[in-house]
Amino acid sequence: MEGTDGVPGGGGGGGEQLTSEVVLVGCVKGKLEWASRVPAKDLYVSPLWRSRRIYAERSGLPWYILSAKYGLLDPDARIQWYDLSLGDLPAAERRTWAQRVVDSLLEKYPAMEGKVVEIHAGKDYVDFGLATGLKKAGAVVERPLLGIPIGRHLGWYKEQGVEDFE
Repeated sequence: MEGTDGVPGGGGGGGEQLTSEVVLVGCVKGKLEWASRVPAKDLYVSPLWRSRRIYAERSGLPWYILSAKYGLLDPDARIQWYDLSLGDLPAAERRTWAQRVVDSLLEKYPAMEGKVVEIHAGKDYVDFGLATGLKKAGAVVERPLLGIPIGRHLGWYKEQGVEDFE
């Protein structure tokens, strides 16, 4: 596939610019208090969330939310408020969650070979089988914020032209 490093499951280390085809955005703790049946993209309210959302929407690519409770979410799916963090779950449950997300993506995109999946989420969402599962399916995983401390993520989004306009 042109524009990638050509290594399924690679990405992020070869210095070449990859062309993403799907964007996955991790949810955040800050949510509308006790919201009832709102679009998932509107439930989360932190500055980091708004930056991730704006970045994903401006990409023009299909994008999905990685929700600790619901798994892979369409941004327009209507959901209720919840209080769950993957970081609070045992490793085995995080691995089960990751496999569920991979399976959901494979239902949407049965031909993952060479597809570049860009992930904007913390290690609890990626390092318990999500990245590995996507790579096994043939996807190229791109994590542009890997190695950047969480406190600098807003700065990274600002460098990409994303401003939190609230």
